[in-house]
Amino acid sequence: MATLGAKKARLVGGGVDLRVVATPSGLDVQAPTPAVGSKLKVSYADGANANTNIPITGITTSDVLVSVLEIQPPTAISGSTIKSDQTANATIYSNGNIRISQSTAGNQVLVVWWDVA
Repeated sequence: MATLGAKKARLVGGGVDLRVVATPSGLDVQAPTPAVGSKLKVSYADGANANTNIPITGITTSDVLVSVLEIQPPTAISGSTIKSDQTANATIYSNGNIRISQSTAGNQVLVVWWDVA
């Protein structure tokens, strides 16, 4: 259970409070039910230095981040990989911008959020 608690705490810092629910087949991790009219949105952008605006078209401060993944561009040696889950380090800084407290420069970020109407 300690491992599960650590994962939950890491994800909560990114703006998504996940619930762990017991099911007949085990445990299920669930995101909160979005507000009526919410839509799940996905975008990507070039990474940036720590605490620098990263433009994400359409995101607003009333939206809710679901996931922010740092993705390494494909290379002949390593291929394309998810380098890091930056969800806990990301915030919606202002309308149209997120910020990540860790450097993602040289990589890209894949951003998933609830567009709260």
